[in-house]
Amino acid sequence: MAIEEVRDATPHVSVVAIHKTASSIPDPLDFPRIEELQAMFNVSNGFIKGQLNRTVAWPDPYPSSQVLAMAGETTDVAIAINSEITGANLEVEVKVVYENGSTAGDKVVVYLLENGVVSPQANYFNETEGHPYQGLGNPIEDYVHNDALRNSLSDLFGDAIPTTPAFQEFKKNYTFTVPSDYVAENLSFVVMVVDADNNAKNSQFAHIGENKTFE
Repeated sequence: MAIEEVRDATPHVSVVAIHKTASSIPDPLDFPRIEELQAMFNVSNGFIKGQLNRTVAWPDPYPSSQVLAMAGETTDVAIAINSEITGANLEVEVKVVYENGSTAGDKVVVYLLENGVVSPQANYFNETEGHPYQGLGNPIEDYVHNDALRNSLSDLFGDAIPTTPAFQEFKKNYTFTVPSDYVAENLSFVVMVVDADNNAKNSQFAHIGENKTFE
């Protein structure tokens, strides 16, 4: 709900939904390395949790104003994404350009996402008065999950960007064999450039097969 409100307000957001199996309800989208992310970004158990620009907590009730204050901020780094899938073979090309040159410690993060995955959703708000999910049951059957993190094509915390002068392209290619339980046409990407402390400097998203130019 909060994410859709933000998306209605600005196009300048990239969303990654990271799932963790609840103790009572198995989650087919469970991300096996989620505890590494929790440890790095100091995210406790008890989901739903939100993070902005990787490192900033977005606490309940997830105010859109906190996101909109960050979205579209000026940055000196632009990202382009192009991808192609042939059968199960996925190839992704990521390009990065800096206006002022790279900074030591910069990294590029490439996440593969899937939309439209239908599965039960644990509902901790089933009995919460006034909540949009009140009375929908626990779990919510046939819930449609979007932006679900499926795999990290880069290192989970990013691949190092070598020293790159201003206006010179840094390019990196990734290949991946898409598992049979993924729906290829529902795949997409979020690419981030992060600094040495894992703060996002810019992000870009693209659907599979889309040639997303620098932004």
